[in-house]
Amino acid sequence: LILVLILLYSMSRFFDMSFLSACDHGEWYQYFTFQLVHTSFLHLLVNVIVIYLYWRVIKKNTIGWLSILIVATSSTLSGYLGADLPTIGASSIAFALVGIYLVWIWGTLPKKDTLKFYAITALFIAIPPVINHNLAFMVHIYALTISVSLSLILRNILYVRHK
Repeated sequence: LILVLILLYSMSRFFDMSFLSACDHGEWYQYFTFQLVHTSFLHLLVNVIVIYLYWRVIKKNTIGWLSILIVATSSTLSGYLGADLPTIGASSIAFALVGIYLVWIWGTLPKKDTLKFYAITALFIAIPPVINHNLAFMVHIYALTISVSLSLILRNILYVRHK
């Protein structure tokens, strides 16, 4: 995923990739592809770092295929729900990973690691609206909310009911 994001960002320097962004009354595929387009290297870099840090911990501590399903569903639905403003970037993927982390992993890691991820989460939520005032911030909130909701439901089905 990270290599695809970097490749598409590189291509966007030479080609107009705006047809991939999600927008109100857009094409169906745009609710998937908006996650692959970035407007600046800083935007791409922040998303890649957060995705890498969270995915590395999540894949070690959860069911991998379930996490991929939650991320795909959360990020795609958030693009659909938040398409009233033109939407781009993998932030929805990163926020979906944050939601999985909060439900499945929070409190299971050593205190040092938990504090580190708490700080990253706080920065990741607070910084984007400061950097970009035209940001479709609700997409972030939708991805986080959907991811937490799906994670809670699936955790209940997989673990609580089987005890």
